[in-house]
Amino acid sequence: MVDAVELTLVHRLRGGDPSALDALFRMHGRAVHRAAGSFLADAGQAEDVVQETFFLLWKRRSGVRIVGESVLPWLLVTARNLSSSTNRREQRRRHLPLSDDTASRGIDAEASDRLLDVRRLVEQMSATDRAIWTACIEDDLSYSDAARSLGLSHGTVRNRLSRVRASLARTLTERTEDHGQS
Repeated sequence: MVDAVELTLVHRLRGGDPSALDALFRMHGRAVHRAAGSFLADAGQAEDVVQETFFLLWKRRSGVRIVGESVLPWLLVTARNLSSSTNRREQRRRHLPLSDDTASRGIDAEASDRLLDVRRLVEQMSATDRAIWTACIEDDLSYSDAARSLGLSHGTVRNRLSRVRASLARTLTERTEDHGQS
């Protein structure tokens, strides 16, 4: 059955009407929260995923694909993908702590120094390169998803990330060689 109210809201959303986003949130927010909550153990993370899902709906409103006369399938798939990215990010953080006290947690001191070097180098990147690094490496988004979320082309994300990785590798190699010659 076609939900005329929802189709009208989607049409208004595409036209840039923020009240349509609010109405769609009231209509589907609970279902999106349940979906995110089924993937994530932390209620706060589930709420973050819901907010990000609706933020992406707003940001990508002109290109959102409506399936079966409803925006809900798009919202649920987006929430699932964001939840998966959150879980992967949390898993990496548990396995690769990047704080100054990593050595006290049993991580090899050299590896700990290298991780801290990477973090410092990332902080020195341009805002765009840092956003690409965060999206692709820390948030584990594909080039396409990162490009969409950052408003860049797939090629730009791929090329800039490749340059960033090469630059990091060069800098870290130089630092390692400098330490070896001391």
